[in-house]
Amino acid sequence: SSGINAEWPLRPGSPDKSVSLLDFIVEQALIVDASVIDFVTELELIHKTSTSSIVSITAEVDMLRQDILKLSEQAKLMTTFNQTNTNPDHDLKPFINDVHAFVDFFQQNVVMLSKECIRMKNNYLRVLERFGESPNMPSEEFLKILSEFLSLLLDSIKRSTLPLPSSLAHLRPEPKPTTNSVQPKQIDIAGSLMKSKLFVKSKTVQSFSTESSEWDT
Repeated sequence: SSGINAEWPLRPGSPDKSVSLLDFIVEQALIVDASVIDFVTELELIHKTSTSSIVSITAEVDMLRQDILKLSEQAKLMTTFNQTNTNPDHDLKPFINDVHAFVDFFQQNVVMLSKECIRMKNNYLRVLERFGESPNMPSEEFLKILSEFLSLLLDSIKRSTLPLPSSLAHLRPEPKPTTNSVQPKQIDIAGSLMKSKLFVKSKTVQSFSTESSEWDT
């Protein structure tokens, strides 16, 4: 986690920081073999699990297992009580059978969850060893770093102008079609005024005034 910084500029000391080391790696990968970055699709759940804790998940499963065990003990006590019950109106056998069926079903699921927790922990330890991290590194801390790196990687892929493999084509939105700019409509103010009722009325009045003056002369 404290190795090469993916956001380092391609040329250290250069004022141009628009191209990072990760941008260059992505460009070279797309040129040589674009399929090598298909692994990004396998990391889609990283963002959702970046706050997950294997320790907390294991503890929750263990608490669930203990609750099921307590329920199983209560079901056994109810079975013993019902065997000494002589009142047929208070027969708890149907209810007890339902409780036992419930306990058996969830016991099987809890056992499976416990096995999954063990497998998850072992896989995580192998990942830490592969990345050279401490085996005591909390999973939420490691997943946060991985999530941040994935965000940087996706940004570099989106910025690339090279063709993307079909599996990653959705990362680059299709360009919006360009529309011809609409020229503003010119308004013929003079023509509009000439056609208006006000102009026609004014013209009629003017004509009448002219005719009156001719009669006067």
